[in-house]
Amino acid sequence: GGARFSPAELQSRLLNEVNLLDQIGGYTQQLDSIQVNMDAAGARQEAAAMAQSLMVREAAAAQEAEERAKGEVRFSEHQQESVKAFSEELKSVTSSFMAALKQQEEESKAPYEETLAALRQEHSDQLQKVVNIFTSKL
Repeated sequence: GGARFSPAELQSRLLNEVNLLDQIGGYTQQLDSIQVNMDAAGARQEAAAMAQSLMVREAAAAQEAEERAKGEVRFSEHQQESVKAFSEELKSVTSSFMAALKQQEEESKAPYEETLAALRQEHSDQLQKVVNIFTSKL
C-alpha cells in the first residue's frame, strides 16, 4: 500500500500546500498589478506623445504666424483671430486631457489597493476555515 502519515504530518503538508497556494495567489495579484501599471504607463506615454505632438504643431503654427508678420504679410483680422482661437483651444484641450489622465490615474489606484486588501483578507479567512475544519477532523 501507500505510505501512511501521522495527523501532524498531514496537517504540516496541508499547511505547506495552503501556503504555496497563497503565495501563488499573491504572485498572480502582483502580476495583475504590474500589468495594470504597465497599461497605465503606456497610456500616459501615448498621451504625453500626443500632447507633445500638439505642442510642436502649435509652436510651428505660432512660428509661421510670426514669420509672416515679420515679412509684412498681414493676415486678415479674421485669420489672426482663427489662429489665436485655434492656439487657445489646443492649449485648453491639452491641459484638460492631461488633467483628466492624472485624475484617472489617481482614482484608479485607491480602489484597486482597497480591493486587493479585501481580497487578501477574505482569502486568509477562507484558508483559516479550511485549516480549522481539517484539524477538527483529525
